[in-house]
Amino acid sequence: IYLSNCSSLTTLPNKLKKISLLRILNLIDCLRFTSLSNDLATLSSL
Repeated sequence: IYLSNCSSLTTLPNKLKKISLLRILNLIDCLRFTSLSNDLATLSSL
């Protein structure tokens, strides 16, 4: 779900750019997923 949101951020049609809140929420999901991945990588390297 998170990865599809990340990719949709860059492929949204111009007419959907008005829905900036949705794009912001998707971006937050991307950042959350990225930080989670980083946390898992850090834990696995301990």
